[in-house]
Amino acid sequence: MKGFRTRKIAIGDIHGGALALVQLLERLNYDPAKDQLIFVGDYVDGWSESKQLLDILIKLKLENPNNIFLRGNHDDWFLDFINDGAIVAQNHWVHQGGRATLESYGAHVQPNMSDYLIDVEIPQDHKDFIKATELYYIDDQNRGFVHAGYQSFEGLGHDEDFVYMWDRDLAYMLPMRSSDPIPKILRAHDELYIGHTTTLQWKTTDPINLRGKFFNIDTGGGWSGKLTAINIDTKQVWQSDFVKDLYPNEKGR
Repeated sequence: MKGFRTRKIAIGDIHGGALALVQLLERLNYDPAKDQLIFVGDYVDGWSESKQLLDILIKLKLENPNNIFLRGNHDDWFLDFINDGAIVAQNHWVHQGGRATLESYGAHVQPNMSDYLIDVEIPQDHKDFIKATELYYIDDQNRGFVHAGYQSFEGLGHDEDFVYMWDRDLAYMLPMRSSDPIPKILRAHDELYIGHTTTLQWKTTDPINLRGKFFNIDTGGGWSGKLTAINIDTKQVWQSDFVKDLYPNEKGR
């Protein structure tokens, strides 16, 4: 089509909120033949539809292999469970949202146990999807995408794997005054898009950004907030309803 330009759209932390993702894709009028989606991770743990959400994400990957799926810390916990043979679920994961994930697959999780012996079958395509998630992504314009952050002044690609899923330092740099100098560590990339640290900490469900170049797009979709998408080129933002209203009988994370 003459004059057509592919959209690149980043999407924040979902945490099992399949209804929110479906609503968001409808609102941004997603077209798999034209749009590239970049997910910053945390697909599971929270709302009741982690299994259903992964079904949607797998379909999105098949429809457009250029879509990018990064790994969040919750996805990494789920991967540990998968790699252990889907038998033992560790206490810390279960109490950080893993219970909802396991129950979405039909598991019965007894409360108040140190570890959980789980008899549940995870579909092979779900295992393959989680294992194939990437730790970070840098596009051809040096725009970086990662679940949590990085610590190297050289930018993404120079830290231990856990940093990309757990670091919060960059998120706490973004709510600074626009007149302050950009921290040196952020200058490694022309733009940066992260999740992991919900903007609800700053009492907002809007993305937090520094100079319109460095964005935190975890707007509380796993909690009481909204799921957010942003067009990387135009900076247009779309959001779901408050996810707690889509799952009125649940608490989320």
